Amino acid sequence: MNTIELKTNLIRRIQQTNNNDLLNYLLRIISQTESEAVYALNSFEKEVINKGLEQHKNGESIPHEQVMNEIEKWLEVSRS
Repeated sequence: MNTIELKTNLIRRIQQTNNNDLLNYLLRIISQTESEAVYALNSFEKEVINKGLEQHKNGESIPHEQVMNEIEKWLEVSRS
């Protein structure tokens, strides 16, 4: 899609949605992009990241290759 098509598609989709969370998120992204500010994590995002780091530190993580294999198996089943 070219820029005009992207803008038209986004405008149409924005006009059709009633999802306030999505609209607020889009506004936040656009505002940050315009000001070129660094994205600031909210408290929930920080909490989730810290939890994941702690799990990894405690050996509670799954290797990337294993996750990808499980996803591929899941996709094969869902395609059937």
